[in-house]
Amino acid sequence: MLEKDEKKDWKRKVKPGEVVENINQCVIVRREGKSSRLCYSCVHVNKFIKLVDMLALPNIKQILLESEIQTLSIWDINAAFNRLILSDECKKYCCINTLYGVYQSNVLVFGLNCAPANTRCNIYERFVEYRAVENSSREIETNVKHALSLPKWKMDPMLEIKTLKTVKNLKSILAKFQYYAQFIPSLTTLVDDLHLFTTRKSVIEDLIKKNFEKLKIGITKSIALQVIRPGRREINKVVDASNNAMAYLVQCEYENAFRVTCCSKQKELQSVLDEAPIVVRNTTQCILSKIIPYDLTFRTIDTDKNIISEMVGANYGNYHSLDELVRAYVSDKDIQILMDIKENGWSELKQKKIDPVFRDHAKMFVVGKELVFVKGKIVIPKSLTDKVMKQFHENHQSANAMLKIARKFFLFSEMYSMIKNKYDSCSLCIANRRNKRLAVHFWPTSEYSRERYHVDVGELDRKKFLGNELINKYTELFNYYGKPLILVSDNALAFASEQTLSFLEAHKAHAVFSISNISISNGYGERCIGLVKSQLKKELSKSKTFDTALQGAQLTLNSRITLNNKSAMELFYGYNEKV
Repeated sequence: MLEKDEKKDWKRKVKPGEVVENINQCVIVRREGKSSRLCYSCVHVNKFIKLVDMLALPNIKQILLESEIQTLSIWDINAAFNRLILSDECKKYCCINTLYGVYQSNVLVFGLNCAPANTRCNIYERFVEYRAVENSSREIETNVKHALSLPKWKMDPMLEIKTLKTVKNLKSILAKFQYYAQFIPSLTTLVDDLHLFTTRKSVIEDLIKKNFEKLKIGITKSIALQVIRPGRREINKVVDASNNAMAYLVQCEYENAFRVTCCSKQKELQSVLDEAPIVVRNTTQCILSKIIPYDLTFRTIDTDKNIISEMVGANYGNYHSLDELVRAYVSDKDIQILMDIKENGWSELKQKKIDPVFRDHAKMFVVGKELVFVKGKIVIPKSLTDKVMKQFHENHQSANAMLKIARKFFLFSEMYSMIKNKYDSCSLCIANRRNKRLAVHFWPTSEYSRERYHVDVGELDRKKFLGNELINKYTELFNYYGKPLILVSDNALAFASEQTLSFLEAHKAHAVFSISNISISNGYGERCIGLVKSQLKKELSKSKTFDTALQGAQLTLNSRITLNNKSAMELFYGYNEKV
C-alpha cells in the first residue's frame, strides 16, 4: 500500500538522518473484498495547509450577471479535486511513522465515490425516522426550456466510449456513471443488467454490448432539473433505489402562489438571482445553479443562531408527547409495579397484583429515556389506550391490520378486544367492509424484490381498460421500480393482447397468466387491488380528490404489517421500522 502511494508520488519515504516533526497517528483499515486503506489524522493540519496558487473565484454578481456560457454541464459540476496538493511548507506537518519507516505525504487524498452511498443512507434514515415515503409524481415533464444537460462537445465523447472488455473496467465506469444518479430517473434500470456481469471472470465485451449502449444513450439524453412554472403546489422527490444504484429527481408543484423559502445570511440574493441564468464552473456556482430552477423566496436571517426545522416539525410532529406518556406512567398501577420489580426484585405478591398481559414479561422489561419497553415494544398505560386506538384507526384500516401494527410496536392490556370493538363500531368501515375472506393462492417466495410482480386492474366507475393505457402504466412502473423477471396477471384482454405481450417481450419481462375464471389464483395481486378499492372508498368519503385519496390509500396499505412482521415498504426498501 505504501509502495503504491510512493509510485504515484502521493507519499515520500523519509531518508535516514532526516529530522522529522509532527508525527501523526496511523490506522490500517481492512475492507472485505477490497484493498486495505491507510487512514491517519494530521494534528491541527488545517491550520497549516496552504493551497497552491490558483485563480480567484468570481463573486456572486459575476457568476450570475457576467456569464456568456448558456449550457450547464454535469461533467463540470461533478469534476472536483480528488486530492489536495500540499506546498513544501505544509508537508512537514503530514508525516506518519510505520514499521517500514517514516513517510511524508505530498498530497492529502480524499474520495468522492462515497457520496451516492451517503445520500442513499440518508434517505433510508428519513424513511425510518419520519415513517414517510417520497411521493412519486404521475408525470415527469420533459418539454422544458432550461435544464441541466450535457453540451454536445462533451456528450459526443461519452457516446464514443467503447464497450468494456474486462470486469475491472466495467466496475470503474459504473462507479463514474453513479455520479449522475441524481440527474437520471431511470439509472437503476439501466445499470441493473450490467451489474449481473461484475462477477464474471471471462471477457464480457460481447455480453454487455447492447446494455452498455443503452446506458450511454440513457445518460446523455437525461434531463437533470425540471423547470418550475407557476401553478405548482408541492415538492415531490421521485426516488428509484436498488442494491446497485440510486437515482432521484426533485419536482415542485405550486398552488395559490406557494413558494419555497430559502434562508441565508447573504443579503440581496433575491434581486441578484432574478436577473439572468447562471453558468457552472466551480462548486459555488454548482450550488447556485441548483437553486435557480426553483421559484424561491429568500429570507435573510442569522443561520448560526436559527435552526431551520419548521417544515419537518409541522409535517412529522408526534401525536402524543413523551412528557404526556411519562406523566401517565406515574399514575398507572401496572407500570409502578414494574418499576418496583426493577428496584426491589420479584415476588409472588407482585405477580398477583400485576395485569396478566405484563405478567409473563415482567422480568424482561427495560427502561430507556424514561419509557418502558418489553422486547422492543413500548408499554402503553391504560389512561392513553383510547387515544392510541383513535390513532390506530385514523386511516380506517381493518381490525387485523391494526392488530399487526399494535403487536409489532406496542404492548397494552386488552389489545385484541379494544381493536375489534373500535373496528366494529366504525360506520365507515362497516359500510365498506369486504366480503368473507378467501384463501389466498400462495406463490413461491421471491428471492429478490424484482423477481416477480403481480398486477391487476382496479376498475372504478368504468367498464374498459385499454391496452395502450396499460402499457403506459407498465412503463411508469418499470421506470420507478425496475423491470421484473416475471409478471403475473389474469388473462383479461388488456393483459393478453398482442401489443401488451410484445412490449413485455421487448423488455425481457416474462408474462404468466393466472387460472381462467379463478381470480384468486393471482395471489396477493388480486387481493391487493381489492384492498386498494376498499381503502380508496374510505379516503374519498373524507371529501378528498381522487388522486389525493389514491395516494393516501396506497400509503396506508403499503404500511400494513404483512410478511415476517414487516410492511411492504420495509421489505421493498430494505429497512426496519422501529417504535
